[in-house]
Amino acid sequence: MNWRSAAARRLFRLAGNPSNIHDAILIAANSFRDGVPCPPTDLEAIGRRVNIRAVDLEILPFSGELRRDGDGFKIVCSKHLSPTRRRFTIAHEIGHAILETTGPRCPRFGGELERICNLLATELLMPETLFVQRVGKDLTLQRIFELANLFSTSLSSTAIRCAELLGISTFGTDGRIVSWGYGIVKKGSTFSWDEEMRRTIERASNGQAGQESVYLRSRTWTGEWLLEWAPLGRDGKAIFLLQPNRLATQIQAHR
Repeated sequence: MNWRSAAARRLFRLAGNPSNIHDAILIAANSFRDGVPCPPTDLEAIGRRVNIRAVDLEILPFSGELRRDGDGFKIVCSKHLSPTRRRFTIAHEIGHAILETTGPRCPRFGGELERICNLLATELLMPETLFVQRVGKDLTLQRIFELANLFSTSLSSTAIRCAELLGISTFGTDGRIVSWGYGIVKKGSTFSWDEEMRRTIERASNGQAGQESVYLRSRTWTGEWLLEWAPLGRDGKAIFLLQPNRLATQIQAHR
């Protein structure tokens, strides 16, 4: 993706003009997070560094916004957000405040701007180096649950962070519908091409947890995948973890 917006230009300047957006996000976020307790990230401490005076709750038709408050700012969040969603919203608005430190007439709207603030929020809440260290050697759904609790982040955002950094796939379902996904399974997938996967999703929506090997084709890996799933409560929602089982495939190839 070519990052060409005014917001992107400000971010790159703030980070010292690195060669890519990934490094720009890491440098900018970590410059404001440096020395702040984590995990979980002390967002109040970071907020003070970007002149955020308060966080208020209101009835809003959206998640939140950054507002001027004298010569500083305040963050206003929807009072209906869950605690973890509220933390992400606060971190997102801190991202806006970080860009505000780059000077007057800072962009306030735009798709790229919002994506940049989401990336900043993710790095503030789940810093890449620290997060990978805490994952450990073997990633399981149980470990994702533990990481979400440790970093005070939602289960879906924690799972997606694992997928981004570790090259695996994860997705969530609501009944038979894929409600979110990262990797080879995207939001809205129907699995019309895979009867085995459809049966597994049906079992998960009925409250069953499990693990099995499945054979899938994708642009990143064609072969045997380790599939693990767990229901989330009693309303038909479930979470899935897909990891390429390269070792198993190598063993089969030498038989």
